[in-house]
Parts: sequence; structure tokens; C-alpha cells
Amino acid sequence: MSYRIAYIMSLPHSGSTLCGTLLGAHSASFCLGEPWKLRSYAQLQLEISHKTALGNACTCGAPDIWQCTFWPKVDAGVREASGMSLRELDTASNDPATFARDNKLLFDAVAAETGATLLVDSSKQPARLRALLDADFAPVTIVHLVRNPGGQVYSHMKRSGRGPYRHAVRNALDTLAMTRQAQKAETIFTTYEQIASTPEEWLRSIMPKLGLDFEARQLDWAHADRHNISGNRSRATSVSTIKVDHSWETGLTPLRKAYINFVAGPFAWLAKARSQIP
Repeated sequence: MSYRIAYIMSLPHSGSTLCGTLLGAHSASFCLGEPWKLRSYAQLQLEISHKTALGNACTCGAPDIWQCTFWPKVDAGVREASGMSLRELDTASNDPATFARDNKLLFDAVAAETGATLLVDSSKQPARLRALLDADFAPVTIVHLVRNPGGQVYSHMKRSGRGPYRHAVRNALDTLAMTRQAQKAETIFTTYEQIASTPEEWLRSIMPKLGLDFEARQLDWAHADRHNISGNRSRATSVSTIKVDHSWETGLTPLRKAYINFVAGPFAWLAKARSQIP
């Protein structure tokens, strides 16, 4: 099977779910969501919480992936190829051989079931990206997604109830690590603000870089057939309207904005600058 992986690398609360959903709404694309969490979903281990807003539910609305129309077919494909079930795959394994085998089984089965030539992985983590590149079972294009540090930090603050200080430092360090990782494969730099404010323009720009042409159906992403694993609760919405989250602009004091921009701003700028180096 011939397919490419688009790997969305970003910090949490930076728009990876939105980015993956828009890319996956193309007729020749499919967004797996965060497949490193597949075992938890397959074994029905999740409870509804602020980290897993939908619990074990599939994005399509089924109570779990075994009651949806899609994942049991993928499970059948994996079983036919290996004799294993999705419950047994360790797509987050620290063993390189196991990681390569189990992720290839999953991606191959999804590609066979959907006919997609572009599979989107919105796992965000640089460590998983490194493992995928080392596994080398399909070409990988990195979509390096960055959000204004003020917005990303403020979103963390609302979840944690803490001030911006540690979150800003974490933003800076993790953005630097991701920028270094982005040098290891073909990389497309983009921002949450660009996606959310001009989604059609963004899609028309990015899709050819991923080997596909823009389709108008991508703008109606909420009505696409979606089965992505994990992500925030917006993955299950039935409304395709996109609004840029500007709440941080009024939620942060001028002093806190200045601090976040001082600590994390230069690294967001560096990520964009490095992406423009041939």
C-alpha cells in the first residue's frame, strides 16, 4: 500500500485536533487522531474527565470503538495480517521493533479500509515522531503547528488553575525541542491562528504540499465520517464553524502577557524562521 503520513507536531492546546480534522476531511485522507492511545480505547480503559472528555467514545458518536462502523473492520484487517487484535497492539511501545510492527499493522489496515493515500497522525509528541521516522514504513511529512504563546499558556492556566510562569517556560523549552526535531524530515510550518482565521486559504496552501488538492468538503469537516482516536471535545461537534480563540487577550493582564512573550515569544519566532531555511 502506498500512503504518506502527515504528523502534526505541536504543544497541547494548540489546535492539533482542528488541524487533523480539516486534513482528514479530504476524500483521499483519513485522520487517525492520536493512535498512541489506541490500546486504552480498544481495552475500554478510559473514564470521562478533563483529559478524556468523551471517555471511550468514538468520534463518530458510538459509545466505544467496538460499537462504531469503522474500527471493527480495521481490527479484522489487523487480525488477517497478524493474528492480533487492536486490543493487543502496542502503538506506544518503547521497543523499536514492536513500535514499527504494530504501527505498520495499524496504518496498513486503515489505509486498506479507507483507500486513503494520506494518513494524519495528530499525536503531537516529538518522541513518537522520532520513532515513526526510525520505523520508516511510510514517508512522513511533519506539520509543525505553533500557537501564539499567550493563547497556549492561557489555555493551560485555565485547566491547571496556576499562574503563567511554569507554563511559559515549558512552552519555550518544548517549542525549542520541536523545532530541532523538525529538521529531521520534510516540514510544513503553520499556526493555529492561520488555520482558524482563514481555513480555506490555509487548506488551499497546505494540501498540495501533502500531495492532494483542496476539496470544498473539507470546510464542512463536521459532517465528514470521523473516527479519530482522542483529541478535545471539538472532534465530535456537528457544526463546522471555526472561531479563533482570542480569550487570552482579555484574560491575561498586560504584565503576564509581557512575561509570556519575553520567555516564550522568541522560540515561536525561531520555529517559524527555521522552517523557512531550505
